[in-house]
Amino acid sequence: MDRNHLPLNITEKLRARTSFIGSVIVLIVLSLTLCFADYSLIEKPARDAANQAARAERQAQKEASENYVKSAHVVAAGNNVFDTNIYQAGISDTGVWNYDFLYDHVREKIQSADLAIVSQSTPLTQDHNAVVGYPTYRSPAEAADALINAGFDIIASASCHADDYGAAGITETLNVWNSKYPNIPILGIHSSAESANTAQIVTVNDIRIALLNYTYGTSTSSLSSEEAFMLDTFDKDKIAQAVSSAKSQSDCVIFIAHWGETDETAPSEYQKQWATYLMNLGVNVIIGTHPMTVQPYGTMTDDLGNETTVFYSLGHFAAIEEVSSRLVGGIADFTIEKEVKNGESSIRISNRSLEPLVMHYNYSSGEYGPYLLDDYTDALAGEHSMTSLGYSISLSGLQEQFDTIMSANVTPTTDLSLVNSASDGTADSDAADTVTDVYEQSSDTTSGITYDANGGYYDSGGNYYDAYGNVYTSNGYYDAYGNFYSY
Repeated sequence: MDRNHLPLNITEKLRARTSFIGSVIVLIVLSLTLCFADYSLIEKPARDAANQAARAERQAQKEASENYVKSAHVVAAGNNVFDTNIYQAGISDTGVWNYDFLYDHVREKIQSADLAIVSQSTPLTQDHNAVVGYPTYRSPAEAADALINAGFDIIASASCHADDYGAAGITETLNVWNSKYPNIPILGIHSSAESANTAQIVTVNDIRIALLNYTYGTSTSSLSSEEAFMLDTFDKDKIAQAVSSAKSQSDCVIFIAHWGETDETAPSEYQKQWATYLMNLGVNVIIGTHPMTVQPYGTMTDDLGNETTVFYSLGHFAAIEEVSSRLVGGIADFTIEKEVKNGESSIRISNRSLEPLVMHYNYSSGEYGPYLLDDYTDALAGEHSMTSLGYSISLSGLQEQFDTIMSANVTPTTDLSLVNSASDGTADSDAADTVTDVYEQSSDTTSGITYDANGGYYDSGGNYYDAYGNVYTSNGYYDAYGNFYSY
């Protein structure tokens, strides 16, 4: 029978059956789709998340049960001061300014470390016509290039010369660093109040290191109260807050302190009191600069379980000084060890040393730069320009000078009276001279000349002679090398 001529009831039955079968197929497909969607969107992610959480837990348990030590090798250098002779030595006949030569003999030492710190004591400028080498300082921007090329990673800038040219000088210094090396941490000077008294955090071999840098004050005190935030100066409360914040963000805190008395080979009472206070706060390492000569180093502990390594002074790194006691400086060298045991971490400072160096300079040949004392020779000592001033410079004499300073016994103090006095938000004007200045007022009985507290005096014509051999007249000044500079 032709299907097109089936009775109506049979046709309807076939259509119904076909519709039913189609509906079943649709339901089956829909069910399969929903099941797949449920698996893909809900069940599988949930199961994957559970598996991932289980793996993370197993890994955490594994790490917690393991003991391991991470370490970071750190070196630090003292005062980097671009005196007139140094900056002039870097100017070529073609007008190019470059100072890479200055660090040739210590470059390997610097670059061997995981983290290298230097105290760039003088502000920087990109204007060669504005460079000044004494008595206030404004150093060429090329000094920054030389320090970075030498291998330094951290620049400490809070010093007694930081504001030699006021707020504008600090701003220009920051602009030099930010334009040339924006990723290099610059400590102690700031462009905003928000960044003041704030640690820079760097991570070295999985060790988070916080760095702070403060100065006792400055030579010019040129910042107004509104500009005071630009330079971190010693203040008990601000430092306590800064260290507390630094500890919460790091494994180890390093504090660079510009403090101490000029030419003193032993730490002053001011230094010892602040070292005790910083130890009580939980600072791990203190690195001292400013006195122009090295001072002893060692380890301090307190009843709270704090342990602090303190280098009271590293002396000069690169600077011209015609005072024999200032020729010997030092490079601090230590290792930060982070031990993880059963999920808990602890910090230990090991392999502490202060490696002596000597600042070599020869005015005739134009040679300038620090040497590690181990690399220095008597031949070089004989060529040192200090010999032309009547000083006897020898390798054994320099080593004896360093050993004598290091052999001194420094007794820590529990007195904090000087620290407590520096808690009103202002710099302690007597911070560098809490006992007596190296140049005490005295009289020369043979000439009748009376020296002032800085070791200088005035002649009958009103010209001022300072302790370094510079002469200041009404029109300008002559430096110790006979060069004249008009005001």
